[in-house]
Amino acid sequence: VPAAPVTADSAWRQNCKQCQPDWWHDFWRWRLEHLAKGSAVAAPEGMQWDWIDGGNNTDWYGASAEFVDLVVRPNADPGLGPVLQIGCGAPPIPELLQQAGFPKSEHIDISPEIIRMMRRRYPAAEWPGFAFQVRDFLVSPEQGGGAPPPLHRFSAVLDKAGIWDWLQEEAPAVLPRLLEAVRQALVPAPALGVYIIATKQPPEALLASLEQAAASDFHVEAKLRLGRGGVAWAYVLSPGPEVN
Repeated sequence: VPAAPVTADSAWRQNCKQCQPDWWHDFWRWRLEHLAKGSAVAAPEGMQWDWIDGGNNTDWYGASAEFVDLVVRPNADPGLGPVLQIGCGAPPIPELLQQAGFPKSEHIDISPEIIRMMRRRYPAAEWPGFAFQVRDFLVSPEQGGGAPPPLHRFSAVLDKAGIWDWLQEEAPAVLPRLLEAVRQALVPAPALGVYIIATKQPPEALLASLEQAAASDFHVEAKLRLGRGGVAWAYVLSPGPEVN
């Protein structure tokens, strides 16, 4: 199969494995096979991940409950609009959000396998406040990506061990594209939404990444160490008003 041509809207994917939809398709096919068999399945080259306690789950850092209860609940306002989770994967974030007082949430992932799994787990008839959609958050809205339309309606964008975490390691030059997509998703001034991240980055590294991304308008409003052994950090970032 010939490689897809490089266009102005896809050039940013070059030299970034995890920017490729096929990488995530292969990753989740391997991971779900691992879970189905209940035993170790050799990972494709370059796809080995550190799982909490080596366990058979897909909840990075094993910290979803504290992420929602201690970070999202006190810092996001459900009255502003629904919550958007990007790169949602398969942790129990949707039901934890509902229990925490966020009745409506939307969850997107580049992997059709994951979205099918989440729709089976949370059928619309039983969980009417949830929506799941295959979507590439890093692609422009004009190309069918970014936040589900309409834009500027989400009270919070949640990114738990997701796009921020792997971009800052593999392709930090793409972080401005991510942050622009976040701005387009969030409720604008004066009632600003927030971008809430869970990442391996300690505070000084996160600030350096924001500086490198020329994102001086994003301010760290809160931070908290997460997970067993403090393996991760959570940050609440608030964007300032756009300057035209």
